[in-house]
Amino acid sequence: MLIFAVLVFGLLLLVAGAQVMIQVATALVKAFSVPPVVIGLTIVAFGTSTPELVVNCTAALSHQTELAFGNFGPVSDLFIIRKGFQLAVTAHVKMPA
Repeated sequence: MLIFAVLVFGLLLLVAGAQVMIQVATALVKAFSVPPVVIGLTIVAFGTSTPELVVNCTAALSHQTELAFGNFGPVSDLFIIRKGFQLAVTAHVKMPA
C-alpha cells in the first residue's frame, strides 16, 4: 500500500511540476516578446532532458558509468545534441577540481 501511495504522490508532483513549467514558459514569452516556438525549443526541451541528466550525473558520481551510457534511448528531438550535452556535464561533474 505504501508503494502505491508513493507512486500516486510522485505522479501528482510530476503533474504539478509540468503545470508550473508551462506557466513559467508562458510568462517568459509574454515578458520578453519571444516567439513561443523558441521557448518550446529551449526551456521546455531542457526540462524534458533534466531527469536524464540527473540520472547520468548521479551514476557518474557513484562510479556506475555503465548506467550513464546505458541511459541512452531513442528520442525524437535532437538526440545527438542532448546526449552530447549530458555527457559533457557528466564528464565535468566526474572530473576532479
